[in-house]
Amino acid sequence: MTCRFPGCDKPAGATEADHTNAWANGGETSVANLALLCREHHRLKSEGYWRPRQIGPPPADALTPDCRQVAVAKAPPIGSRDQDSRTPEHPHGTIEWTSPTGRRYITYPEGDPPPPF
Repeated sequence: MTCRFPGCDKPAGATEADHTNAWANGGETSVANLALLCREHHRLKSEGYWRPRQIGPPPADALTPDCRQVAVAKAPPIGSRDQDSRTPEHPHGTIEWTSPTGRRYITYPEGDPPPPF
């Protein structure tokens, strides 16, 4: 397992569990709302520079989270007809990241290959 930020490969031992939708804003403490982030990327997310969104369906078994990134892919640009990337083809734990410039990236959980590009 590694940090789930696009392109980061810091090992799980150097990460913190983070609520994708902040607990203070009503985000649940559940597998469908948690991801591992290294301290630097946790700060960038918490300060609002990068915005994550879980886009995979909820896990079938909430007791087996899997939070390692195996691929990073560019998502369609904001404003495109494919604005909402939430589709059944994304495995649970898939996170869509929006950068400060509006560019979107998708990270996938360990063990699930990304869809074809």
